[in-house]
Amino acid sequence: QLMPGGVSELKPSAGSEATPPTEISQDALEQVVVKLIAGSEGTTVKFNGVDLAKFDDLRERFTAIGQVRAAAPVIIDPMPSIAAAEVIRAYDWARRAGLTRVYLATRPQG
Repeated sequence: QLMPGGVSELKPSAGSEATPPTEISQDALEQVVVKLIAGSEGTTVKFNGVDLAKFDDLRERFTAIGQVRAAAPVIIDPMPSIAAAEVIRAYDWARRAGLTRVYLATRPQG
């Protein structure tokens, strides 16, 4: 489904080079997958496959979704090395934004 070259890349909104647009389309609300990834700079976030500039941007995304479709299923998928406090913070932001279907992804214990 990706197009060749740079055609498939997300275009930033006007006046913003670093962050993807915060408008949430109905198409993006079928299911929201939030991956929490541990990195050298701290926790980073992939929101439906798109890197967010900083962890706190996740709160704005949840607020935008809550205003458009509060029943959208949100799956928070933390890497095993993510601190529980970060997972709880993401979960709390989603619930405070009015999202009613917030789930934590689980991985089988190896």
